[in-house]
Amino acid sequence: YQHRTGHRALGLEILSVGEQAFSQIHDLLNRLDRFSMTIPLPDIPHLRLIVSLFGPRVHLVGGTVRDLLLYGDGASGKDFDLLVTHMTYEEVERLLAGHGKTSTVGKSFAVIKWTMEGTTYDVAVPRTERLLDPTRTDHRNFVVESGPQIPMEDDLLRRDFTCNAMALRLCDGE
Repeated sequence: YQHRTGHRALGLEILSVGEQAFSQIHDLLNRLDRFSMTIPLPDIPHLRLIVSLFGPRVHLVGGTVRDLLLYGDGASGKDFDLLVTHMTYEEVERLLAGHGKTSTVGKSFAVIKWTMEGTTYDVAVPRTERLLDPTRTDHRNFVVESGPQIPMEDDLLRRDFTCNAMALRLCDGE
């Protein structure tokens, strides 16, 4: 199903998605037009600690934010992806290590697995991905750049196209 449309308020363009996905995205964008863009935060374990560690630099990103907007419940999946801006991977890891178990399984992608009291978070710093050879399609054909110099908006642009390019600042719900 191919459909090309623009969304005036958000400056988005939808090029090619399945019919059902298009319908959901279109409905969501229309709802966002009516939102004040400050929404109630989902029930996130350790929210106070996370905000005290990172302040306005920490955002809930991806599918949890999408589900919060679509269904009013972003915490049902218990999948918490956090993005911390204006800090290096090492700074974020150092802060988290004092408050739970950290694992660097995603270091090449600038992702830290952080577990505290049975809840695991994927905590990342902004990153971009660039293809090395446009004629190749294998999974090693790109370079990842990450760090505090990368704007959050650039990180969101690289996310998949199922409405996961969304961020919610945890200190105030914007």
